[in-house]
Amino acid sequence: TPCTGPADIVFVIDGSESISSDNFNTTLEFVIRNLDKLTISQTGVRVAALVFSDKVYDNFTFTPYRNKLELSMVIRSMKQPKQGTDTEKGLAKMMDIFNATRPPERENIPQVGVVITDGESRNPIATVTEAVKIRSNGISLIAVGVAVQNGSSADRELQGITGAKENVLLLNGYDDLQTLTSISLLSKILCQVNNISRLFLQPIC
Repeated sequence: TPCTGPADIVFVIDGSESISSDNFNTTLEFVIRNLDKLTISQTGVRVAALVFSDKVYDNFTFTPYRNKLELSMVIRSMKQPKQGTDTEKGLAKMMDIFNATRPPERENIPQVGVVITDGESRNPIATVTEAVKIRSNGISLIAVGVAVQNGSSADRELQGITGAKENVLLLNGYDDLQTLTSISLLSKILCQVNNISRLFLQPIC
């Protein structure tokens, strides 16, 4: 059953040089698959997305694209910059998107940021500092670490981003994004926002 919301979601997509073009496209398709279990509308679930590297490149806010087809087309068209990994800049832009496009009637709805990255940022302290500021504004953060080892410095940074180990999903590699989806994860946080610690991944059926 699709999650009807209301909720706002921003996908923060790593487009750095360590990710191959094929793997970047796999990430975009992974984001698009999540739309199928969401009721996309301006009164239900709204979705925005951005690509970051050494700065924020392609991005869109909640208002221009109002249905799944439009969202899928614009996400699929996002380009990979292939520069360094400055995750804090992606997080800061995500916060700007939440703040700039939130009408009064949506002030108390869940806000969720989903960070998808393949490793540690160039400035972990700045990244975690930005994430703490975001979470202090009531925004829930999820991190998907692709090819990130459990217990590594990159894993610790992702835990610093989300504020909770259970909100960090570690995948063996980009092949996992072709067989796994965070639909269950998003459903948990959107439909049962007070029970965030029970998030999990499920295979696509």
